[in-house]
Amino acid sequence: MTEDYTPFRFTDSQRKDFNRLTKIANFGARCLQNMGLNDVKNIQMRKSILFKMFIAIHSYTESIHSLCKKGHSHACFVILKPLCETLIKAKFLFISKNLENTYLYLLEGLKKALYKRKSFIKYYEENPHKVNKYYKTINLLIKDDEKYLKKQVKKLEIKCFNYEYKKIASIEKKALEVDKYNKDKNLKSESSEFIYILIYRKLCDYSHLNDEGLSDFFEYSQNTINVFLSGNPEDIDEILKLTIFLYKELLSMFLRVFKSPLRQEFRHSFRIY
Repeated sequence: MTEDYTPFRFTDSQRKDFNRLTKIANFGARCLQNMGLNDVKNIQMRKSILFKMFIAIHSYTESIHSLCKKGHSHACFVILKPLCETLIKAKFLFISKNLENTYLYLLEGLKKALYKRKSFIKYYEENPHKVNKYYKTINLLIKDDEKYLKKQVKKLEIKCFNYEYKKIASIEKKALEVDKYNKDKNLKSESSEFIYILIYRKLCDYSHLNDEGLSDFFEYSQNTINVFLSGNPEDIDEILKLTIFLYKELLSMFLRVFKSPLRQEFRHSFRIY
């Protein structure tokens, strides 16, 4: 078995894509600076969620940018998964004229948070001897937190029932709903189903480290196994292209929703519909 410790160097095509990612990430940072925090204090709920999403996606993109310089492809694939998922969720928020999908998005998050609290309380009550002093101290706080979350969940469920209430959708179903909306409205957009099937599912292999995901850490050659401890240099091409694509899609949406004066410059510089 051999270990690949070769210092990473970009190929010419990788360097070109890396420079493109640098350019669009710098532009995205300028868009955020142009808004100013005072501009987002009183914005609508749906816009507020999108703003938070873009902040997170920009941060993750900067992390991928830094990791690519060192050729650390494995971690990049893991970080790409939330970029992909957030893009689908962001599109899902804005395909309803009312706030139905926004409430569903918030309800989904609250229910997951409530489930975590309930699980801890149940485990603590059944296994008090296995919980250390720190968790015993915060147990009462978690119970108070659980009561608060229950109230918030009920409030959101009431708001959802004011519309034609539907169950919280999976990422796949969200993607299908987005595509159906765009088709019905005759809107030009990259297929969310395509993003889910061909990109998101593959990225799950890396984050869950199933057999297919683990295979990327090795290369077999006759009787030798080459181990990519830091990353596989050949994967950097795909990572850079995917990051540019996902970031550009969300940035385009962000500029359109907030009616940014920089949108025209974005269209001109990055060739997007």
